[in-house]
Amino acid sequence: MSGAPVGRPASDGRPAPGGAAPAGRRVVMVTVHTSPIAGPGSADAGGMNVMVSSIAAALADRGWQVDLVTRRTAPDQPDRRDVHPGVTLHHLPVGPPVTVPKPQAERLIAPFADAFDTWCEEHGGGVDIIHSHYWFSAAAVLDIARRRGIPHAVSYHSVAAAVGEDGLDAGEPPESDGRRAGEQRAAAESDLVIAVSDTEKQMIIQRCGADPDAIDVVRPGVDLDLFHPRKAVPSGPTGAAPTAAAQGEGPHRLACVARLEPLKGIDQAIRILAALRDEDVTLTIAGAAAEDYRDYERRLHALTAELGVSDRVRFVGAVDREDLAALLAGSDLLINPSYSETYGIINIEAAASGTPVIAHRSSGMRESVIDHVTGILMDTRDPSAWADGIRTLITSPAALESLSRSAAERAQRRTWACAAEQLEDSYESSALR
Repeated sequence: MSGAPVGRPASDGRPAPGGAAPAGRRVVMVTVHTSPIAGPGSADAGGMNVMVSSIAAALADRGWQVDLVTRRTAPDQPDRRDVHPGVTLHHLPVGPPVTVPKPQAERLIAPFADAFDTWCEEHGGGVDIIHSHYWFSAAAVLDIARRRGIPHAVSYHSVAAAVGEDGLDAGEPPESDGRRAGEQRAAAESDLVIAVSDTEKQMIIQRCGADPDAIDVVRPGVDLDLFHPRKAVPSGPTGAAPTAAAQGEGPHRLACVARLEPLKGIDQAIRILAALRDEDVTLTIAGAAAEDYRDYERRLHALTAELGVSDRVRFVGAVDREDLAALLAGSDLLINPSYSETYGIINIEAAASGTPVIAHRSSGMRESVIDHVTGILMDTRDPSAWADGIRTLITSPAALESLSRSAAERAQRRTWACAAEQLEDSYESSALR
């Protein structure tokens, strides 16, 4: 596919005030299987949703016009609505107006392509680049982008485990038959591939056969207005409140935030808590299960009873961003027992909140958690070893405070504005050159 400049030219080529993009740049971001504004931790929503909505807003703040195109998942969703100055969300009438489980979403690709082609006829004038998020989206719009002469970028957000690789640490198994071929096609035919980490870049090269020179790494940012250390956190649905454990006034609070599915290792967090039986510690688990993981959710509840920790574990379901910020700021530590992450946005959000992270030294965790700066990376998945690491911190208020402070300071370096500037550079130097 050609990477020649197309679409509406800038008015005069000069950068907008504040170092923003030349006036008139327009990007269309496509997400087929989930709305970019869906709350992370619910059903199939997660870090991808945070990344798309946040970087779209940051690009708009730099002068871009951003169109987020997804499918209607509720009958009352409007055809379009503004979600941020310069960012418009479009709902296409594709499939039933309900959430479709991810394993069934491949069937949406063809009807989404038809609806997107129609949308382009009506609204696609002056589009400079189409940026697909996840392989479903690339499969739906690649041919349309090529036919219309519009450069195409793709972000994977997760890469299917390779054929023959078993075990959760190999990564996410493909949710449907077409995924591996779809990911390989996206790598071969896109003008630009955006990875969220060096780890993901290597996955895309090794598993999808991508040209290394066509991949740029743009790491996620963090909303520092929302995620920051707080001396007082209002109590809410999460039960979050100012942590007083360091002063010996209450239990130490651990948090685990993820969709409830085996890949995220929530059962490990419960086992870690059980191994801390001699400590005054509670665990709040925030996240919901997609329909196909309801049995796993039931097993988690059964495990708390089996291990005798039901009275110390709170399942609060998916929470909105404000309640998530309150939960993180009101916790002493975030446990992230995920087996595989391309990056792990929740880790930098916790760090910005002054809450260190304990995670496994694997996959993208090695980039989102800086060992002994924003948290602790474990070389084993043994719950007893994790419990020992947590115990070392919670029984040493000075050590915990020092790690909390360094985590917050480090997170200050990575805002969404920085990420948007890098993405803009990638658009300009690769797809739009």
